[in-house]
Amino acid sequence: ELVPGDSAQKQQLVIEATYKQVFGNAHLMESERLVQIESQLCSGQITVMEFVRLLAKSERYRILFLEKCSNLRTIELNFKHLLGRAPENSAEISEHIRILVEEGFEAEIDSYLDSDEYFQSFGTNIVPYYRGYKTQTGKNLTVFTNSFQLLRGASTSDQSTFKENYLELHQTLLGNLSHQITNIDSIPKVDDPTEQKVESLATQEQPIITGQDIFYNGSSTTQRAIICQNHYKTIVNEGPIKFIPSGSLEEAELVIKALYKQVFGNAYIMESERLTVVESQLKQGRLTVREFVRRLAKSELYKSRFINNCPRYRSHELNFKHLLGRAPDSYQETSYHSQILDSQGYEADIDSYIDSEEYKQAFGDNIVPYYQGYKSQTGKSLLGYTNMFEMLESLSTSDKASFQGNQSRLQKSLMSNNPINIQPVNVNQPVIDPVKLIRKALKLRFI
Repeated sequence: ELVPGDSAQKQQLVIEATYKQVFGNAHLMESERLVQIESQLCSGQITVMEFVRLLAKSERYRILFLEKCSNLRTIELNFKHLLGRAPENSAEISEHIRILVEEGFEAEIDSYLDSDEYFQSFGTNIVPYYRGYKTQTGKNLTVFTNSFQLLRGASTSDQSTFKENYLELHQTLLGNLSHQITNIDSIPKVDDPTEQKVESLATQEQPIITGQDIFYNGSSTTQRAIICQNHYKTIVNEGPIKFIPSGSLEEAELVIKALYKQVFGNAYIMESERLTVVESQLKQGRLTVREFVRRLAKSELYKSRFINNCPRYRSHELNFKHLLGRAPDSYQETSYHSQILDSQGYEADIDSYIDSEEYKQAFGDNIVPYYQGYKSQTGKSLLGYTNMFEMLESLSTSDKASFQGNQSRLQKSLMSNNPINIQPVNVNQPVIDPVKLIRKALKLRFI
């Protein structure tokens, strides 16, 4: 946000952020910058919103994102650059096609910046940012899921993407494949599957619903939407649990229960399997929560469940989930922990998580680790964010006995650096005629 009276350094920060957002991370040479309107912004003659408007109406923007693109591609990029989200459905695309054809390019740009949505989201002095990664009340799931398609990589620009100027979202948008997010209280009650006859359960193959099905499968159902909302609302709304050494025994028991649940991935622990001596030390204040986590993760019980019986990459991803509350960020992270495991041993690998700056900053000494991977994090790859939904199949499923057994959920996507298994572009794919796409979207006789 640009505030009147900001320093010259802050003003330049705002200017750089605006160029990056409006031009989709494309590199601009010094000779291509609009120095006159930069000066007007710094002197307070125009707002950030007007600065965005002038950039989007500039000849350079027109060359990059209008003249070199189909109309449909232009519009989905306008949504991304100016409103920070993907188009919601084909109706939105159709309306902006109409404005572009009947009123012209500048009117098309004004239709975003003069909208209530823009003003409510950014006001007059906030630089637009990508907000489509959060589900929004009243918005179709397409806005959420397709944002991952529109932003193909943090270092990729819209001037030169993997698919170049080929429309990213036409199949989903024109088919209206995603469902509306509604208030969960208004969704009709889904029949309890446990009420089915035993014979039916024994003879029918039950579908497995994974995070990928919920977020990236166009044929998602109301039941999947309910599961998605339950996952997100339950985890995000849970506040961190902090141990206070001077607290009551009841509070200490609550903390210990939460620790077992987190570190052992919701697996059931028998009374005879609990580390009673370590529990006593925590209650007496002789151990911090962080040291309690360390003891649990180094225990024979943890080894027997998540190390000895799991492939290596499954063990790594579970360590990330149990100890750091997120999915691995990249293949390099899992490779790094493999090197520690080979050269220094299992206990050193556990220490590498718990003694990391990330752990200390996220949980400190006395906060029970929790799932933080449901929020995109500064400096972290979006792969870690999207894969978190793959790591937690169900709120009632434990990591000891899950739908998919002990196989790694993320190894393939991590090794190929390919979030949610997006298929690479086939260079031999047929060329799509944009005129046919526009005709299909609008069904206008004059095209």
